[in-house]
Amino acid sequence: MNSKEIEKVVFAHKPVLKSLIEENGQLSILDYFQKTSSKSETVTERKKELIETIKEKVLKLLGQETAKSVAEELEINYFCSTADHHQPLVHPFFSNANLVQSLTNEEKGLKNILVLACSNISLNNSSYPRGIFFHDQNLKEIRLPFFSLKHRHHPVFKLKAYKKNDLKKIPNELESIYFDPTTLKSKTYSDQITQTNFKLWKKVPGLAETNLIYLSQEEIVTDLILAHHLEKPTIIHQILFNSEFQNLFLKNFDGAIGAFSTKNKRGTFLFWGLKNNQRISLELEKNCLVSKKDHFSLKLTRDSIKNALLKKEIFPSMALSFIVLSFYYGLPCGGGFSQINYLGEIKNAYLKLLKEMGGFEKEMAQTKKIPTNIFRGEFVLATLGKKQKAVPATLIDLILHQDQTTTKKLAHLAKKITLKKAIDPMMPEFYKIITGHQAKKVPIKTPPLIHV
Repeated sequence: MNSKEIEKVVFAHKPVLKSLIEENGQLSILDYFQKTSSKSETVTERKKELIETIKEKVLKLLGQETAKSVAEELEINYFCSTADHHQPLVHPFFSNANLVQSLTNEEKGLKNILVLACSNISLNNSSYPRGIFFHDQNLKEIRLPFFSLKHRHHPVFKLKAYKKNDLKKIPNELESIYFDPTTLKSKTYSDQITQTNFKLWKKVPGLAETNLIYLSQEEIVTDLILAHHLEKPTIIHQILFNSEFQNLFLKNFDGAIGAFSTKNKRGTFLFWGLKNNQRISLELEKNCLVSKKDHFSLKLTRDSIKNALLKKEIFPSMALSFIVLSFYYGLPCGGGFSQINYLGEIKNAYLKLLKEMGGFEKEMAQTKKIPTNIFRGEFVLATLGKKQKAVPATLIDLILHQDQTTTKKLAHLAKKITLKKAIDPMMPEFYKIITGHQAKKVPIKTPPLIHV
């Protein structure tokens, strides 16, 4: 298949991506990020609940000064990216967007980047949450796993922390990050990811003063439910515990990506279950979340949900997470090439649910204002070159091969390369994700930012 045929297939499955490129493709990457990093409208009281929850999590993991800074900036720049997987931030899929967001924030006088990353991924995901990777002198990819393959089906959400003995052949430049005593004392891999990505980011050229706040999306939603939606009669409370709301949720979200499909037996109802550290799909049956295959049953009552969340026996589905973050708390969430499509589906299903329940006109009006098509996903910007060959650079490549010109070159590339040109090399990868079939890669035309 040629590039036009690949693009046609991708656009047929991802119409919002097509619209994005048609409307913004000729903007530079930096101009597009600046255009879509505007202030948002949201309910003030709810906004405070979310900011306080994030502040508490950051205080625990990154300290008081950073927590205070993040909370203050969220008051004026209420925005986050949900494009990333909760893993060591090395994959170009995720690092490039955060690099451009850093430049965008710098021009606005902001020093924090908030990423609420998906910890629902298993360690065998193609983005490699199992460890770190970079390139050698011949541009060959080197992978260093933190966990053995026996954990490959375990989601990051409940994974125990790595130990020093688990890490082999870590580059000397990174030992102070991954062998930090505080990080090694952490109990979960999720917490370690937040701590190590924060420190890793400061080693990137020009970013020593920038704070990368990388948190588990599912943990933040869990904390919000526990603190604000078990006792108070909020809409989230009604969805969780009101049988009429539950049945309307079942009706309106069936078939929506990120929720569930009764026909295709995929997804889950409101929460994923966890058994033997593996994710299990749950169905609604007589006011219970059940999995007959896995002999799992949980009553949808306040006490049982509270206990299961505290014990990490369940965690929020993608649909529930975005209902809480985007549509209840009004947080604009930038996403990847898939999210900018499915988030609109989730929004439409949520609006239908509210309409059928009746009496939620104000809530519906507020929800309609929330954007779902902000792209913060997969594109090629930073590249690593040798002679005539170039590959997308990992964040570790940037750290290992930087020189005194790297910062200036990166800013220049972000201002020069258009959104379309940056996304074009990703089309074969999008095609593979959508169809499961390999397509011929598009040559990278971006001049190498760094060299081996």
